[in-house]
Amino acid sequence: MALGAASFLADTSCKNDRYKGNTDTIAEYLELLSKAGLLIGLQKYNGNKLIDHRRSSPRLMVFDTSLAIASAAFSQNDADAFLNTPDLRGYLVESAIGAHLLANSEASGYEVLWWRDGNFEVDFVLRRGDSITAIEVKSGRNKRSEGIYEFKKRHPQVTTIVVGDRNCTYQDFLEDKVELFSKCDKLLHNSKE
Repeated sequence: MALGAASFLADTSCKNDRYKGNTDTIAEYLELLSKAGLLIGLQKYNGNKLIDHRRSSPRLMVFDTSLAIASAAFSQNDADAFLNTPDLRGYLVESAIGAHLLANSEASGYEVLWWRDGNFEVDFVLRRGDSITAIEVKSGRNKRSEGIYEFKKRHPQVTTIVVGDRNCTYQDFLEDKVELFSKCDKLLHNSKE
């Protein structure tokens, strides 16, 4: 399954001694997959510090969620099981939101990243100039959400969005009815163009 392969690569590509000699090859493959519009390795947000990308495993994200479904579901029964399994459905929802962000990132002038520190994690971090937005995707699965609160505590200036709660539905987010950056930032960004 595509999601399983992504998890395997993310967990082993740079951390396991057995794969240390292959990190350049894996990076080349990820670049080719990204250029083909299939899969991208999101880089980890670390404030303004430069990260040695060879020491930080990227979070793998598909550009098209149908790839994950097609690789997991060969019949309608498989598709139903996929959608009714909370963890798999959660990965699918996160992938759909991520694919939407990636599709709009270049035209909207932002970079899509992710963040984790210990047990705290944020699904997506958008960076446009000095403006940062943290996005947490809630999909109904049991998932800890302290990450976005910890991120906001460490970076008080950020905008935070929780997709999938009553304030921001999946539909509103995917129909671009949600401001990703503050209105002040949007005015500043547009005046620079």
